[in-house]
Amino acid sequence: MSKWYYSFTVTKEHSRLFIAVHQEDERINGVLLRRPYLDVGIVLLRRTKDDVELVDLKDFATDRQVELEVILEPGSYIVLPRTTGCSLKRLDD
Repeated sequence: MSKWYYSFTVTKEHSRLFIAVHQEDERINGVLLRRPYLDVGIVLLRRTKDDVELVDLKDFATDRQVELEVILEPGSYIVLPRTTGCSLKRLDD
């Protein structure tokens, strides 16, 4: 799981939200040669009085981007970008 997370508050009912995680792609010279795409996913949680509950998730995909579209009610939310990092390689010295 990523050590980074994003929190936000929704104040209006039926708020539509698009969440995406993007990776550098082949349009940047040499990126895919140095580092293939990671497996990435997204988890959306809602804070409750005592805990958090799962709202939605996008499972891991080894692709340039993953996206999630949801309609949310008022409340406090957390977005967790995820990766296993399995395709990371150590660069030779």
